Amino acid sequence: LKKNFNPDSKVNILDVVCGNTTALRVFKKYFKKFNYFGCDLNERENWKDLKKNGLNLFKYEIGKKFEKDLPKIDIIHSQSVFEHVKYDLSGFKILAEKFKETKQIHFLPAPISFLNYEKHGYRRYSYKDLLKLKKILPGDKMEIYSIGGTRALKYHFNFLLNNKFKKNFKLTKFLKCKNTFN
Repeated sequence: LKKNFNPDSKVNILDVVCGNTTALRVFKKYFKKFNYFGCDLNERENWKDLKKNGLNLFKYEIGKKFEKDLPKIDIIHSQSVFEHVKYDLSGFKILAEKFKETKQIHFLPAPISFLNYEKHGYRRYSYKDLLKLKKILPGDKMEIYSIGGTRALKYHFNFLLNNKFKKNFKLTKFLKCKNTFN
């Protein structure tokens, strides 16, 4: 955010698949004034209270036509979302076409994160996959980051998992997983 936006400027943010609006905390720390628009496949329990606080939350399925009328959006954000979308490339393309001039920042899980979350979503993204996504919106309009590297895996395995899981863990399951890319 620091290299693209002044914290004093007022921006409109679209948080794709906002869930319980976790990323909102980051935006609140950085920007003094902003409008937050969050979308998700299903409405969440806490949305009613969040809407009372002025947040704009709505249902949207990634990959479908984006029909919601929004003001000019300055930032599109997603974290650990597109691995759950069966046709992720079309989802990226729809957002890129609808919001051509918008800065997009996406965080996607690295392939090694399958060891932590074996059956979580459809895929993980290799460096080659990230380059393919980057071509959808050329220039500096889209930033894509891979999260969940080796250090995170070791921390998760050593400190967060219970011993029963560690004893039953089979590396062969991980080796059989394919990184599909639609």
